Amino acid sequence: MAQDPLTAQAVAINNDLESKRSALNFGWEEEGKVRTLAKLALANTGETIKLDCSFTSPEGQAKMEIIGLAPTILKLIEQAEASGQKLDGGAAWKALSTALVAEKGLRSK
Repeated sequence: MAQDPLTAQAVAINNDLESKRSALNFGWEEEGKVRTLAKLALANTGETIKLDCSFTSPEGQAKMEIIGLAPTILKLIEQAEASGQKLDGGAAWKALSTALVAEKGLRSK
């Protein structure tokens, strides 16, 4: 059975996130570190993003690429919710999307 387009995108993003795991020096099960990454991703445009590593390092490049995916992840979640769908792209998707939604909720309060 073919995946619906939203799930297919979530799975593709999950695969991309998983490919960056070794460069990040932490796993997707490490909630505190994933949450910190989500905070960076949701930084307001006027805020300075301070990485805990050089942006030219593999870790820094991976973090910047993930930060760039955040708007797409949030948009997919909104589209899925609007259609009554729950997305499951995989473990990395779940960890980051959960952290992004939680951080976005804190920022809107």
